[in-house]
Amino acid sequence: MHAITLRLHQALGDAVALTAVVRDLKRQHPQYRLALDVNWKPVWEGNPYATVGADAHARRVEVGYTAGVAASKAGRPVHLIRALCDDLFARTGVRVEPEEPRGELAARDGEDTSPVAGRYWVVFAGGKLDMTVKHWHAARYQAVVDRLLGLGVRCVQGGAAAVGDVHPPLKNVLGAVGRTENVRDL
Repeated sequence: MHAITLRLHQALGDAVALTAVVRDLKRQHPQYRLALDVNWKPVWEGNPYATVGADAHARRVEVGYTAGVAASKAGRPVHLIRALCDDLFARTGVRVEPEEPRGELAARDGEDTSPVAGRYWVVFAGGKLDMTVKHWHAARYQAVVDRLLGLGVRCVQGGAAAVGDVHPPLKNVLGAVGRTENVRDL
């Protein structure tokens, strides 16, 4: 059995995207034993495909997506999960094809209930003042919320309520800005 420790210390969304890569890597290459050197450890609780904590006997691989960012800047948009898979291939020679374009989080006992009945999306219509390049116009988020509502999909507006975070309030959403206790609660 081959052992790999994947290292990623980026933002929460990056960690969630990596859960898809880990899932698809393990499904496509079950001969690999996967360990993780990651921040956002609560995202990985209960994950059936990898263990949290570096494996001293494993090949250590820093995964990223700088080539995907460069491609996007050059006008060739690349999904984050695809960029992570491509980076993993460049570093290891192990090809992983994204099977499902979504992260995979394992619910623990008591976490399998939702405050929203039916299908829903979580939107973050804002961000931190130190990285405004990631902000999208609130009116565009509102248009997405309205369109999804018309399709029977509710939206929850999330985000931090810390100093330096801004989240323009949206209409027709369940407001959760500043109302989650931790990453697992979110």
